[in-house]
Amino acid sequence: MHLTDFLKDETGAVTVDWTVLTAATVGLGIAAYGVVSGGVADLSGDTARNLGRPFIRTAFLTPETFSNGPGNWIGTGTRFVEGFGDVLGPIAGNAAGSEKFWQDFEIPGGAMEVEFGFDLLSIDSIDGGLVDHGWGAEEGPVLYLNGQEIARARSQGGTLTWTHSEVPGVRVVSTETRAGENIGGMSPNQTTWHDGINAVRVEFDEPTENVRIGFGMKGNQGVTDESIAIDNFTFQAI
Repeated sequence: MHLTDFLKDETGAVTVDWTVLTAATVGLGIAAYGVVSGGVADLSGDTARNLGRPFIRTAFLTPETFSNGPGNWIGTGTRFVEGFGDVLGPIAGNAAGSEKFWQDFEIPGGAMEVEFGFDLLSIDSIDGGLVDHGWGAEEGPVLYLNGQEIARARSQGGTLTWTHSEVPGVRVVSTETRAGENIGGMSPNQTTWHDGINAVRVEFDEPTENVRIGFGMKGNQGVTDESIAIDNFTFQAI
């Protein structure tokens, strides 16, 4: 065979091309795996965890209105309050705003978040002043989670100004529903002082098996003159 005939001969060319292309494809796949393997592993781990979690278990997804008493709440009872209806409380305050009533919730295994929702009622003469003029400064509700203060608010006629503690994984969201008006209260005819209602949501990531939510109030007068109460309470573990 002449050299020119050998160079023009295409026998076996397809096999050579297929081998080269296959090798290139395999090499590209190996390179791509090195880039995406970490993300795929994370995704598969997240998928496995979520598939292994229980369905959402709710304790009070329908708001608890306290018409049948305090249930499992410790430290207070329920009462009908003019303008507000049946509520949990009301409670008077003290100088520190220490925890006065609470409830423990059992959290199902695998839950990644707990959410509490409730109406926080500011009733009658909670002054909320920045300066103590003899009747108390910065009066208002205090929130607790597992015995630790997570937030407190200065209430002025039901308008809340919040101060949040730096607690990892905890979020407190408050939305004013009504404020600056005489809704009713323990002294419903006392038109000088204004009441308020705030819808509050407390979210807590990576909860333990039991989670306690509690309430206190900073104040210096009796429950018939200034108080807080809770209504429309909901709870869910997700």
